[in-house]
Amino acid sequence: MPLDFVSDTDQKVPITLDPKTEGGHSATLDGAPVLSIVSGNATVQQATEEERAANPKFVGWVVSEDTAGSSEWKVTGDADLGAGVVPIEEGGTYTYSAAQAKNLGVSAGTPVLK
Repeated sequence: MPLDFVSDTDQKVPITLDPKTEGGHSATLDGAPVLSIVSGNATVQQATEEERAANPKFVGWVVSEDTAGSSEWKVTGDADLGAGVVPIEEGGTYTYSAAQAKNLGVSAGTPVLK
């Protein structure tokens, strides 16, 4: 089932995994899963070894581009715990809008004689 999410262009979204068997029990993947962009201009930041050690379910970030748009993303893993490879993947659509102003950035200049 696709996982669609939204943010604004100032944000990025963390992706985590919790693999399950067909019967709903916890499962293990062979090796590190890979997060990627299928289409669009968002980017990904793969989890570092340190981040994975702190949270083994963390895969990485899907990062919006600087202008509004949408991208298709996916994460792929190897379900076969042996020498072979049985790819398994899930993904969805990431839609990002322009970030709204949060302040006016008002400043005052140096006073001058009138």
